[in-house]
Amino acid sequence: MRTSVRPAQGVPASGAAVLSGFVGTSMAFTVLFPAIVGTVAPSRLVMIAVGWLFVVVEVARQASHRTAGLVFGLGSAYLGVVMSIALVGPNDDPMYAVNGVRLAITLPLYLLVGALLFNSSHRHIYARAFVAVAMLAAALAVVEAATATSVLGRDYDFARFQREGQARALVGSEQVLVFGTLLAGVVPLVRETRWRLAVLPSVILLAGSISSGSRGPTIIAILVIALDLVPPVVALIQRRPSLAKWASVVIVGGVLLASFVVWTPEVRGLTGAAYSSAYRAGIYALLPDILNAAPFGIGLGSIPYGVWLLPSELFGVRDLAATVDSELVYLAITFGWAGIALFVIAAWISAAGYCASRTFGLCALVITFSGLFVALHAWDSLGPLWYLAVGASVMAVRQKRRGHAPHDVHISRVTANRKAA
Repeated sequence: MRTSVRPAQGVPASGAAVLSGFVGTSMAFTVLFPAIVGTVAPSRLVMIAVGWLFVVVEVARQASHRTAGLVFGLGSAYLGVVMSIALVGPNDDPMYAVNGVRLAITLPLYLLVGALLFNSSHRHIYARAFVAVAMLAAALAVVEAATATSVLGRDYDFARFQREGQARALVGSEQVLVFGTLLAGVVPLVRETRWRLAVLPSVILLAGSISSGSRGPTIIAILVIALDLVPPVVALIQRRPSLAKWASVVIVGGVLLASFVVWTPEVRGLTGAAYSSAYRAGIYALLPDILNAAPFGIGLGSIPYGVWLLPSELFGVRDLAATVDSELVYLAITFGWAGIALFVIAAWISAAGYCASRTFGLCALVITFSGLFVALHAWDSLGPLWYLAVGASVMAVRQKRRGHAPHDVHISRVTANRKAA
């Protein structure tokens, strides 16, 4: 695969840039404002449509119009078959169709989007569009938190997510924790914009994430980015990339070990903050029971009610079927031990991606480890961004193994040339 790409045949450079900006803005708006998009069409389907448009545009740019036409034809046929199967699936449990579409369409589609994005000559345009929309959402989040009022008129949803008088910004997202994770995950992409002043967008995005009340993802983003700003740490990881990979495995392994021998399946605490902190430890303590009862998982259907229960001091008995705030636990429920392995692989790829591309690797790391606090693929806005970051990380590792210069070296050269000019 080429590392330098040309504009699509017959498309002026300015027109191609406008098209990339439109696609990037559409994707970012669908990710960050699904509540608005959902008033027009189901956001899940819009995400698929926008991702598919991205693939066709980039294949035409990186290969040829003929190849793009072939990809469009075969891909459209595949989408049609999967959608048809989903529609005629078991009617007694709609989650079969929902999860089937996520697994068979959204996952491979956005892995491909990430791979194509990494190789695109317009990746800085896509990044600028994404960061700009995220900055808008973050600014609105700060306003929501300061005024304790929904800026989009979503008063019921806004009130539903407040905790003990603390205003938690929601803006146009599906859920406050999802919103905070999205903003935290976009912060590493600021590097890709090639803007001269990159600190301000990062501060705005982190402020928006903090305004959502999402402590876990925000702390992960701050820690990861802070480490990335320490030259000795970066140099050490670049010299010994296995350190980052094994560190990610050790973190996941530590969570699993604590789930089996330290944490107990109960939630102590009589305040919302205490409950939120203890809830994750409680659901992780259910992992032994989950894996023992379903070592191969329960499949794509709904989590059964009344099976995995969690007593709490504040809210009484909580049912895991009502909410699973952990990607690791959700994967274990769905696929059993294979789900645990999938999360470890995602963490390993994210760490390896960081060694090859600090931009996309950091994005993947922030979102992947936020999966310790939120079920990533259960949300139609957050899941695709996670897949995109992992797909870009895979391509970054592939290019590095083929002997190409690291992705961030290219960005540094562009920035240096601009300063020299």
